[in-house]
Amino acid sequence: MSYTTLCTFTAYEIGESTVLPFSYVKRAKELGYETLGIVGSNLHAYPSFADACAKENIKAVEHVIIKRVKLRDNPVSSLSFHQE
Repeated sequence: MSYTTLCTFTAYEIGESTVLPFSYVKRAKELGYETLGIVGSNLHAYPSFADACAKENIKAVEHVIIKRVKLRDNPVSSLSFHQE
């Protein structure tokens, strides 16, 4: 399968999702995915996601959002990067 989901938040992102990494990866395997990604600013999701992907022989793509907030009339800025 050539389609890859890259922008899925997990339950580790409070208020964004209720998806647990292992159930997400399990369902992706059932659907025939070869590569799968998650996104978020909470790094605690990545070890369980990577372990679940390794178990199911799926390539894990991890995308991290790092936000920095400045006070006093300065806009919120963010930096994001991904790791394959």
